[in-house]
Amino acid sequence: MTLRWEAKLYLTVVGLVGAAIVIVYLLPSLPFLVKHVLTISLFSLIAFFAEIYEIKIIYTRATSTAIALYLAAIVLGGLHFALGVVLLSVLSAEIFLRWEFISSKRFVPFLRSVAFNTGQLLVAIFLAGLTFTLVGGHPLLETSSDATGILGYQNLIGYLPVALAYVVASIANTSLVAGIVRLTQGVPFFYQLKFNLKHLHIQLLSLGVLGILIAVVYAQNPWNLILLLIPLVLVHISLRDYTKLRAEAKNTFEQMIHALSERDPYTFEHSEEVAQLSAEIAREMKLPPDQVETIQSAALIHDIGKIGIPDRILRKPGPLNDEEWEIMRRHPVIGAELIKGMEIYGDGVQIVRHEHEHWDGQGYPDGLAGKDIPIGARIVAVADSYNALTTDRPYRKAYPPAKAFQIIKEESGTHLDPQAVEAFFHLVERQQRLN
Repeated sequence: MTLRWEAKLYLTVVGLVGAAIVIVYLLPSLPFLVKHVLTISLFSLIAFFAEIYEIKIIYTRATSTAIALYLAAIVLGGLHFALGVVLLSVLSAEIFLRWEFISSKRFVPFLRSVAFNTGQLLVAIFLAGLTFTLVGGHPLLETSSDATGILGYQNLIGYLPVALAYVVASIANTSLVAGIVRLTQGVPFFYQLKFNLKHLHIQLLSLGVLGILIAVVYAQNPWNLILLLIPLVLVHISLRDYTKLRAEAKNTFEQMIHALSERDPYTFEHSEEVAQLSAEIAREMKLPPDQVETIQSAALIHDIGKIGIPDRILRKPGPLNDEEWEIMRRHPVIGAELIKGMEIYGDGVQIVRHEHEHWDGQGYPDGLAGKDIPIGARIVAVADSYNALTTDRPYRKAYPPAKAFQIIKEESGTHLDPQAVEAFFHLVERQQRLN
């Protein structure tokens, strides 16, 4: 992928800021780091494995449980200690993960990736460590072993520096990555932060608590760290299983569409094309990436309810009579019931159920009208109409694109949402200019 100059500048600045932190804050503290070299090395080794086994959450973002270890490093040894752990673990993990760039002599992408990924975590932990210090946090290695309370405090106010440090680290890390994703892929800046708060709040809270516990038990007895590696691994597995379950659920229903193609080949090809066009229309309408993903996923299975329609109707070579249409119209409800309750589809259930509603309220199954119809369903309806018009059917030949465009224009404001139709034609016009 060719990067724009803004993206290159952003990567360079973040890398240089990270290098400045190392030079200004880390190098002068070498005597302190040498004194605690074994502890720093141990934390760095564990964080290294957490980094190389990071978990892809969504197409724009991966996460790792290493953040708990970086928080523990701040609580245990303070800012310089934590920066030492981050530099050793992240730099070594990035070199390991990007080594194929060196093998293929892609030195510039290698340096750019390593510098940015190391730099952004150094910046995030630097801000977190600074916050911890400024609001009165005291590293455990600098306090007496008989201090009262988990962090030497006797009430919840004592945990404020740690909590703020974790919040700052999480927000800074997410924001710095969101910046480059915004510049390279056009994904809205706050998308990942909102995704984390909506879907991963339990895991993120668990990582914060684990960070505190790791620091505390290590300060009391380093061997206790072995015990806390178990819940750290469990949180990692929880994150991994969450993403795996999402992927498997999605794959299961897509396989059902494949199975449906054995009964009705048209439905399978139609669904793939409608999903692609729906996503393009949604992006044209500037919808957020998570909503685009939901619309595309729902569009891919929008006809899954046809699995409950008898072959004599589904495969009938001619037009359906009134009784057969009544049965066929059940398929949106059947499809919505099949995926109901599955978190991976979320709002996609309503898209599947209402894709055949009409803007004027004359559609089915619930007779919704106008903006009462979910926006995703309105978008899929446009994509569905265009694909159906330009595809051979048992009872008619495909219309040429010009005729299909004319029909869609005529249905705007009656069957179809005018806004979605307008976005569709903007998309078509841009593609025609590019061709």
